Amino acid sequence: MGSAQCVGRVGALAVALGVGAAVFTGSGVAWATEDAAGATTSESERTATEAGGDSGPESDGDAEPELAADPEAVDDVDEQEQEQEQEQDTEDADREDDDREDTDVEDADVEDAGDDEPYGTPDDDEPVLARDDDTAETEGRGEPDRDVPVEAAETISSTTVEDPVDTGASQRLAVEQGAAVSTTTLDPPEVPSWRPWPTAFDLRTAVTYVVQLTTSFVDAVLRPFAADPPRPPADPSGWALLAWVRRELFNGTPTPVENPVPHTQSLTADGEVRITGNVGVEDPDGDALTYTVIGRPRHGGTVTVDADGNFVYRPMNAMAAVGGTDTFTVAVSDEHDGLHVHGLFGWLQFVPIIGDLLNPGGGHGRSVTITVNVSPVDGIDLALPDDFRWGVAHSGFQAEGGPGSPVDTRSDWYRWVHDPLNRLLGLVNGVPENGPGAYVSYEGDAALARDQLGVDTFRMSIEWSRIFPNSTAAVDITDEGGALSLADLEALDLLADQDAVAHYRDVFATLRRYGLDPFVTVNHFTLPVWVHDPIVARPLIQLGLPAPAAGWLSPTTATEFEKYAAYLAWKYGDQVDNWATLNEPFPPVLTEFLAIPWVVPNWPPGVIRPDLASTFLVNQAIGHVAAYDAIHAWDTTAAATGGPAAFVGFTHNMIPARPANPVNPLDVQAADAWNHFYNKWFPNAVIDGWVDADFDGVQTADEIHPGMAGKVDFLGVQYYGSQPMVGFGVAPLPGFPFLRGFPIRCSPQEPTCSDFNQPTDPGGFREVLELAASYGKPLWVTENGIADDDDTKRPSYLVNHIAVVQDLVAHGTDIRGYTHWSFVDNLEWSEGYELQFGLYGSDPETPELERIPKPASIAALSGITTVNGLPVPLLQTYIPS
Repeated sequence: MGSAQCVGRVGALAVALGVGAAVFTGSGVAWATEDAAGATTSESERTATEAGGDSGPESDGDAEPELAADPEAVDDVDEQEQEQEQEQDTEDADREDDDREDTDVEDADVEDAGDDEPYGTPDDDEPVLARDDDTAETEGRGEPDRDVPVEAAETISSTTVEDPVDTGASQRLAVEQGAAVSTTTLDPPEVPSWRPWPTAFDLRTAVTYVVQLTTSFVDAVLRPFAADPPRPPADPSGWALLAWVRRELFNGTPTPVENPVPHTQSLTADGEVRITGNVGVEDPDGDALTYTVIGRPRHGGTVTVDADGNFVYRPMNAMAAVGGTDTFTVAVSDEHDGLHVHGLFGWLQFVPIIGDLLNPGGGHGRSVTITVNVSPVDGIDLALPDDFRWGVAHSGFQAEGGPGSPVDTRSDWYRWVHDPLNRLLGLVNGVPENGPGAYVSYEGDAALARDQLGVDTFRMSIEWSRIFPNSTAAVDITDEGGALSLADLEALDLLADQDAVAHYRDVFATLRRYGLDPFVTVNHFTLPVWVHDPIVARPLIQLGLPAPAAGWLSPTTATEFEKYAAYLAWKYGDQVDNWATLNEPFPPVLTEFLAIPWVVPNWPPGVIRPDLASTFLVNQAIGHVAAYDAIHAWDTTAAATGGPAAFVGFTHNMIPARPANPVNPLDVQAADAWNHFYNKWFPNAVIDGWVDADFDGVQTADEIHPGMAGKVDFLGVQYYGSQPMVGFGVAPLPGFPFLRGFPIRCSPQEPTCSDFNQPTDPGGFREVLELAASYGKPLWVTENGIADDDDTKRPSYLVNHIAVVQDLVAHGTDIRGYTHWSFVDNLEWSEGYELQFGLYGSDPETPELERIPKPASIAALSGITTVNGLPVPLLQTYIPS
């Protein structure tokens, strides 16, 4: 489980922090100017009086410098250039289409031009992810079997901020061409600042924070005037003029119709279920209405709404096969049909921010939740491809510790959870010594994973501090133009703990002996103490003083990470093919740099310095690119027959934010800002090459780095649930432009809420998978699970979320595998052992570290993995009806 499970605690900051405290903590960053209307548009939002053609959604794109090139890349350049020239004409034609809105569902309009093709996909047949509009097929963009589903573009995501610049997918090929031939380090991205050292306070960002607040206020003032001017009266007579005045000043809010059109189920020519109907809302004044679908249907279906409020809903395959019930929410508004006022309270729309707090949306709209009942049909294909991978996961620090396991005292997290002050204040709970002991129980775990769970992949991490307990800074890699040489690796080998190196070789050999492919995370949050000493660094960073071991705030960390990644590839390349460089690079900005005691989980270094978030992210992006190139350079042996030597990506926690009140512009803005930064910043940086170093959401020429583009072979998606947001109207914390509101948490007593107070939402899973697919790379679900201590919610969660994956794969999304988090209950970082995500519990008091199975969840997962599909009896038990 990643730090994203902690983000909901930020909600308690709505009042606790305030602008004044934020200014004290550091500097701010301006947020991109939003649509003046304040209500964001999305591709299926239309005016009822207009003929609405879809304007395709936009995918953010551009690029940045690479640190070390793949030596094999040069061999592929000529072939890639030929392929790219053939596609250039098509891209030129598409460029105009790429000026489109930045919705949660983004579209990729370009072929993958990466150096290393994913296994089973030869160069000439690399799938193209086509634009998700009605013209995609007729324009010939993309192969039908690998297109992003049409529903991804037809359906509205939670309404999102309109991109201020063209960041379309058509830019990706151009920047990846540059990345493909780069063999030397380019100028790395830098965070614009006036800091004398990385952890200093910065006057420049304090200035931009004031600009941000001013911009937000001006946008709020202008928003009501974004609509067309008032319509003049059609009849100048007295009564008509009075009617016009009434319409302008006492306009009626859209209302539900008394007898809505009944829903009708039918089958398409392809045998797919379609349910049609109407939203059932009318305007008493005859105003034109717009319809915006919020997120996705709750239980994994898709829906589109036309200009007249007519909808077409498609259930996911699992629900079509056994029947069930789904719901979706539509926001209906008359705001854009000329400037008008909804009675006395309607005048509050002209009061910036406060008006929407008192009278959300000014009376212009309402939200409607529609329930559809699906009748089962025969002949639905519920299988997954033969090469689809199934796995389970845990990480080193969280699972390795326990009785009999050697204690790793050289990691930042070890020092953090053992720090007397942290323990006294209750900022940490639990220590790794009481863990499930995966360091010594790996063979038994492998047997359970194969025999009881039916999986073929085991995701785990290697602890950097175990391999290199002491600094590797003495190994100079600049003498080879910035690229690692064999001599460098041999020098690193002299510094490595050979017992730890041999241990991980034994683990990988054991996994393969049990028929399990190792899926290795190079860095799962923890850092060696010589890279990050949180106890020493905490007061220095908080006070803005130089901190010598400041983790990812230090500019040298990316170089040390590159050495570490290259060493792992060199040592384990013959055993490992699937690599994730970083685990969830974005979420720690909340838990590390907004670590307010007892409000937000405190992760090392546990400071309140949100102004450092961009530095943290930019350095991680540089480190990822360097590690990506290093792994490809030094893992040249395919461990699995027929596969690539190295299939490299990163794992990305994604949380779709939804407006708590879909007609409140403040909530909409809060959800938009979260989705833009949290879900897209890092993929934009290392896939599109747009490194938003100043963290303002506006793409500028100096933020485009071709050497950073295309530096993933796959994108790992990690999803636990969605997040309703209540908006502030501004981003009160400098450095956190994505936090324009606070999340609403649910109660674990609710059937659709995890023990971590997070809503479970299969529709949100579809939403983030569609967004991830829009980047044009293969996907792998690297984490998905639920905190559920009594194992009553997990079986249904598993079945419904895997059903979403099956439906997307069946409709053309390239998802390579599904990995459940977690194999065994483990140390959930500062939360301790209370949150239980495992398919097994453990008893560290027993000599054999007994694994305690959770039968219902194991039966649900193994029932799916053993048939590589969705068994109807499982669906009949767990699909909502």
